[in-house]
Amino acid sequence: MRILLLGSLVAYPDPLKSLRDGYVYMVNGRVEAVGKQPVPPEHQDADAVMGGRGRIILPARTAALIHASLYPFRHLVGGRDPYAWEQTRLLAEEMECEEAWAAALLGLYEALQSGVGHAVLEDIRAGCVLKAVDELGMHAVAAVPAGCLEDHDWRGELGADERIGVAICKPGEDPPPGRPLYGHGLSVENAAAVFYASSITEGLHVVTPGHSSRRESFALGIGSWHRYDLLAAALSLQGIGYSPQSLVMAMHASGLVPGRMDAVMVVRIDRPPGWIAGGSWGASSYLALGPVETLVIGDNIVIDGGENLMVGEERLEEASEILEVFLDKIHG
Repeated sequence: MRILLLGSLVAYPDPLKSLRDGYVYMVNGRVEAVGKQPVPPEHQDADAVMGGRGRIILPARTAALIHASLYPFRHLVGGRDPYAWEQTRLLAEEMECEEAWAAALLGLYEALQSGVGHAVLEDIRAGCVLKAVDELGMHAVAAVPAGCLEDHDWRGELGADERIGVAICKPGEDPPPGRPLYGHGLSVENAAAVFYASSITEGLHVVTPGHSSRRESFALGIGSWHRYDLLAAALSLQGIGYSPQSLVMAMHASGLVPGRMDAVMVVRIDRPPGWIAGGSWGASSYLALGPVETLVIGDNIVIDGGENLMVGEERLEEASEILEVFLDKIHG
């Protein structure tokens, strides 16, 4: 598919130094060209043309670490470690595959509406959560928690999906070779990232290779889609073949780069929320932007005109009904 995106601002080559009156041309999920308008003839042939004046074109956001199956209980977790609370531990253990799928579908649907195109997920029912990921058209990897819950058979949760890694919570766990590794509050050799929970105020910390001497703080939980640690997510997604360089990190690295597979979002900036004066913009503006008008992930147009094209109301209602039954059951 050939997609042409137009914007008054384009985050290229540096999200903090946007290109005025630009365009992004994508072919089969890859950024083919980024330039200034008027669009040259070789980039005018498109199956879909989106965006326009008063829009900014940005790399899609990346979120890590997300407990998607705990979405209905995000008020209990916030940025804290969900395994540190007996109630959320019990809720996670009670969930079956269908219920985990339903929770992930609703939670990640919300994340998509905020422009999240890539995610790192940590869930007991990782395979069931990835079914929701595929249905939504999102790019994601998942990890099953190893040693986080007593008597939990995390090996039985791995399945054949190579996107499923292991998040190790205590020493002595022996993950199988060839799976992406993460540390959940524990330093793990060859881990893509190590996540540390602290307090509800500080949220989570992450230590990534090359940054082992310091912790990068970010407030992130299943209800905090508005802030992301992009470096950790990029390193984690490397486990399934996504190059860290292909995931545009709004606070750390370059913007949309031709030749890379990417996820791109379009947001209106000519009216509140997110109004930006005179075409200026910065990191704070990025975090304050309103709902996503268009979201392209790979070769899928996931959102256009603010409407999710992948999952309709009937599917959302089905997931909601499954969760209502589950909540009635566990609350008596």
